[in-house]
Amino acid sequence: MDQYLAANHMLISRTGSNMGLIDNWLAQRKLERRVGLIVPHFLSAPLIVAQSDFVLSLPQRIGQQITSFAPLKILPLPFELPVFNLVMIWHPLREKEPEHIWLRQQIIEACQGFNITTKSSI
Repeated sequence: MDQYLAANHMLISRTGSNMGLIDNWLAQRKLERRVGLIVPHFLSAPLIVAQSDFVLSLPQRIGQQITSFAPLKILPLPFELPVFNLVMIWHPLREKEPEHIWLRQQIIEACQGFNITTKSSI
C-alpha cells in the first residue's frame, strides 16, 4: 500500500474532478494518493502511462484490452474496491439519431450479463 500511495498517479475524470472512486475510498481511511495528471477519457491514458512514470488504476477488463496496444503491465490493487457504476453518456442532440440509437443498443446488448443498469443521456 505504501508503494501504491507514493506512486505518481494519473486519474481519468470526465468532469475534471481530482477525486475519483479510489480517492474517495482512500479518504474514508484517511489515506491519500498523489495524482499528478488528470485526463478526461480512457483513450489517451494508456499511451501517456506507457511513456511516463504514471500509475493508472482502472477496471481489470479495460486494462486487459489496453495491453493489446500499449506495452503496460497489469498489477493488482493493494486493496479491494466496492462495486462501481459504469455509465454511457452522449450529447442530447444525438438522442434521436437512428445510428446513435443503434450503437447504444449494441453496447447495451454486449454488456448483458454484466449486471449493468441502463439510464438515459446526461
